[in-house]
Amino acid sequence: MRHFTVAVFVVWQDRVLLHFHRKLGRWLPPGGHVEENELPDDAAVREVLEESGVAIRLVGGRGVPVQVPRQLVVPAGVQVEDIYPGHQHVDLVYFAMQYTQRKLQRSVTETRRSSATRP
Repeated sequence: MRHFTVAVFVVWQDRVLLHFHRKLGRWLPPGGHVEENELPDDAAVREVLEESGVAIRLVGGRGVPVQVPRQLVVPAGVQVEDIYPGHQHVDLVYFAMQYTQRKLQRSVTETRRSSATRP
């Protein structure tokens, strides 16, 4: 079984936003599963907001420079991860920026204790 997932590196100055994944016991970029009928771009924005409280804008190229049809941000990378035998994640990796110019570390500290920024 394969699931599409997203991972988002939110960059602010010389820092990156990380989320503590309790099940794995480690710091990871925010991310998660792409829901049924959800576009990967929308999943990336949703997952960061849910896990950290930070509103973001994905950065990167778009496939074709036109307005219609909607163009998705091209992921910075795509990786296939074996979770356990018979279960894989196809992980679309994105870069993003915070919507506001306010200090990222403060906004994360105020909203979620399981998120932090790291150099």
